[in-house]
Amino acid sequence: MNNLGKALVIAHPETGEIITRFTAKTGGKEFAKIRVDSMTLEVSNGFSTFAKRSAFITIDGETADTFEEMGMLVAGQPYPVEGKIVVRESTKPFYVGQKPKTKGKGGEVVLNNGQPVYRDTEFVTDMTTQDEFIATDKVGVTNTAYAGNAAE
Repeated sequence: MNNLGKALVIAHPETGEIITRFTAKTGGKEFAKIRVDSMTLEVSNGFSTFAKRSAFITIDGETADTFEEMGMLVAGQPYPVEGKIVVRESTKPFYVGQKPKTKGKGGEVVLNNGQPVYRDTEFVTDMTTQDEFIATDKVGVTNTAYAGNAAE
């Protein structure tokens, strides 16, 4: 089956759970996270590569209960959801403590006009939403070097 571009709910790689519950630090309200993965074809500077994308959806505890009651989310059985994962890049972190994007695992920090580039993924249901990539400094970067970073 061709899953290119399809968003699938899958088990969290560390917990093995489809729904990972947690309690908010302030207010004590219960929430949960669901992991969504997809495979896409990215094209940049005339070079294309397949890239795996992952995003986490935060839901409230009541919605998590409903998912469980409906029996839709079962470990080991990827569940397709309507939507897609988009990439956003910025020279400002998307959240406190975020590390900048690097050229491959453990490589040099990717820069835009000398500023570190930060990358975030988000699951969206609006299929017209587009990726927001920013240009990177080209010093020492080749298409091959860029492609190695495309899946991150």
